[in-house]
Amino acid sequence: MTNVFWRDFVKVAAAIRRQVQEGKLRLAFDNVESLLSTHGYHFAFEITEDWPDVVLALTPEGDPVAAKSIDNLVAYHPRIDGWKIYTRRQRKHLKDAVAFVLEIYGWDTIDARFELDNYQGRYSLTLVSHAIADLTPEVISGLSATLLDHLLGEEFVMTHISAIHARTEPSHPSTMLVSMQDLYSRLEVT
Repeated sequence: MTNVFWRDFVKVAAAIRRQVQEGKLRLAFDNVESLLSTHGYHFAFEITEDWPDVVLALTPEGDPVAAKSIDNLVAYHPRIDGWKIYTRRQRKHLKDAVAFVLEIYGWDTIDARFELDNYQGRYSLTLVSHAIADLTPEVISGLSATLLDHLLGEEFVMTHISAIHARTEPSHPSTMLVSMQDLYSRLEVT
């Protein structure tokens, strides 16, 4: 099934790449989703442009079982000119991660700060921002996960972040908060 999927993907890869480069992202997304579904794959994914290439990032959304399935599928992908194919969301530049969250959620993360606790190499992060006060818990959860997956990279989040929380005020007045820039710099994967 894996080889058949990639065979069929290669047949339409140039057309989908053209769609992305022409700004027809919805059409490109629908075509990739249809192809995945036809072959029995129901993974979340992102399709973006990293000129001159198109990037397909299959994402397990933090699920280790889905991660294994994605790893197995992508392990067999052939080289496809003009494509970068990843098994997780990739770490982005800080400004790009912020812009992505603004585009998806309409939320400017400018005032976001973080409580950062490290226990045996795994971090517990708490996003602290007054801007989340009116958001539902579901939106806050999605927003936090999206921000961190793009800011730090999904693989890093899955392997080094044990918990993600959010609140409008620090847990204690003397709690040291880390800016998004500092978080980005401190948790850089080496």
